[in-house]
Amino acid sequence: MDIMEGGGYTRLLMDRLRELEVKQDALRDEMAGASNPLPDIYPNVAQIYRRKVERLAAALQHPEDQLEAAEAIRALIERATLIPERKARRDRDHAARRARRDSGLAWG
Repeated sequence: MDIMEGGGYTRLLMDRLRELEVKQDALRDEMAGASNPLPDIYPNVAQIYRRKVERLAAALQHPEDQLEAAEAIRALIERATLIPERKARRDRDHAARRARRDSGLAWG
């Protein structure tokens, strides 16, 4: 930019800048008109996942497959959160009271 502002630009440079500006405008127009399609997801992915988990659970019952099945199950779990029993019970009771309140049922 300093070269251009100082008058040290060439006609070739200006032509190239114009080309790039035209390309940039075309890309902006293309992006503005593009929709945001949902990612392609196999329609039966939930059923496939469920069958795989069922097979893993069954494999846990066979001593020769237990280790491999346990490792596969661990790979499926992103995070496990342990909640102390007292807090878990309190949260569960709170959710039950809230559900009854929201449903309009009276409770004592």
